[in-house]
Amino acid sequence: MKLNYIHQLDCLEGLKRVDANSVNLIIADPPYLIDTLDSDSNSNRMIKMNRESYLEWSDNWIKECSRVLKNTGSMYLFGGNIIHALFPIMEKYLVFKNSISWIKKNRVVTTPQLRNWFPKCEIILFFTKNEKGYTWNQIVKEYGLMESSNYQMIANISPRMKEGVAHPSQKPLELIEKFVKASSNENDIVLDPFMGSGTTAVASKKLNRQFLGFDVDKGYVELANKRLEKTCVRIKTDIKDWF
Repeated sequence: MKLNYIHQLDCLEGLKRVDANSVNLIIADPPYLIDTLDSDSNSNRMIKMNRESYLEWSDNWIKECSRVLKNTGSMYLFGGNIIHALFPIMEKYLVFKNSISWIKKNRVVTTPQLRNWFPKCEIILFFTKNEKGYTWNQIVKEYGLMESSNYQMIANISPRMKEGVAHPSQKPLELIEKFVKASSNENDIVLDPFMGSGTTAVASKKLNRQFLGFDVDKGYVELANKRLEKTCVRIKTDIKDWF
């Protein structure tokens, strides 16, 4: 499978076409919503899955992620309010290293939460393929002691922001760049099985990494390509260019 491409493929179909032990880093931001219908005006993508089916599906693609990761590889997983249920699945196939609290300092409470707390933080799981020997680059010199471990930053990017595009859960480029810098080296392969707005691809190109990504939604593939064009990168997605 060609690198530096965003393939319009279902994540499982795409992952099964990737060679075993070939990827250095995986950053995954799967759909969080279960037992509901989710659609947005920019895409015809719909998700309807009950909890049991969602966890079975998650087990399948996480297992494939473990298969394609190199022995020195790492994986970061976003999971929203179902991250606690994804943890034991991740632990079946990978080694838990830490959980990262992303504090969303600019998140605004728009609707009152009845009989519950309003979340201002999101947990990101950090796993590695092996207990030792995984790639780890200290980023203290670049960011400083405090900022190198500071995940208090803006929430999901809205289309009104400078880097924003029309995607409902676009992650801050600054956040993804930290993960790429810490857990991969130049020319390494960074995989995103749910490419969405293309943030992982943009971060990888900026930092001289190679990337590989999938998204089942044609609209999001086109959206990500437009972002990449602004970074002087042209990604082909014609079927004849995929493999």
